[in-house]
Amino acid sequence: MSHLYEDRAATLGRIGGTLESLIDTLNTIRMQLAAMPERDRSAALGRYASLLERARTWRWYLEVQREAVGLTRHDLIDQLYPLPPAEPL
Repeated sequence: MSHLYEDRAATLGRIGGTLESLIDTLNTIRMQLAAMPERDRSAALGRYASLLERARTWRWYLEVQREAVGLTRHDLIDQLYPLPPAEPL
């Protein structure tokens, strides 16, 4: 039985790590946009929107996995993994 809990904990860690990486990349893009030439902004904004959608999906995966282990309050997710705004600037 403990192997099952270890697997679930490892899965939570992987999902959390992926989500954290996506959020870090999104925040980096937000910082870069301020100094980015106008000609490069469109591509960066498109990448930002795509990554934000992926981050939302991975956040949902985290919610589902947490519920699978009996953790039903998700306010901690919002505190630990705050998603950046839809509009980066």
